[in-house]
Amino acid sequence: MAQIHEEIIINAPVALCFDTARTMELHPRTVWPHTRERLVAGRVR
Repeated sequence: MAQIHEEIIINAPVALCFDTARTMELHPRTVWPHTRERLVAGRVR
């Protein structure tokens, strides 16, 4: 069975990475365009 491992090293504090991952304004920029994901409702911040 084939396995793929990917590692990304980020030179930033864990708290900053976590908070950035939760930011809804950035989400559309981090997904593939063909998924057409968008924010529809709910709390943004």
